[in-house]
Amino acid sequence: MTDPVLPGSPARIVEDNLRYAVRHAAALTGAESLEAAAAALGDSRAEEAHPALPPVGARTTRDLVVKDSDTAAALGHPDDGMAVLGSPRLGLWFELVCCDLLPQPGAGPTSVGAGILVHHLGRSDAGETVTVEATVAHTSGRHVLFDCLARTGDRVVGSGTHHRVLLDRSTSG
Repeated sequence: MTDPVLPGSPARIVEDNLRYAVRHAAALTGAESLEAAAAALGDSRAEEAHPALPPVGARTTRDLVVKDSDTAAALGHPDDGMAVLGSPRLGLWFELVCCDLLPQPGAGPTSVGAGILVHHLGRSDAGETVTVEATVAHTSGRHVLFDCLARTGDRVVGSGTHHRVLLDRSTSG
């Protein structure tokens, strides 16, 4: 069954997210078992990438300062003293930074998020700067998968993967 809005099946989106999340984890940790799992997942469905997608390996970074409104407490954490970057905000930052590599709003295609995996690995306090990096890991047809990494100084704050799909504006709304 194909979703009328998103090209491709929901199963494909989930499989692709899983495949690249395992590859990303293997690259970050060097764990041989993860490398073997990533290799076993393979990818036999690659299609020529849409011309509006960036090439594999394209990378962008953005520095973002943790504001009070970005904290776990402000985002609804039950402990209102949690004045650290909230996981939902980290996920949003991954999405926003990935979009820096995609067509910007205008007359051409647009993109939507189709999957995100966020591992919140360390704290970042209000007032600290978080450097978010997104790297294109894979493209196929209208699909693009990113590896994401967030750091505060030398500390890793988070990592994950993000999957976006290009949509033709004439069919997206």
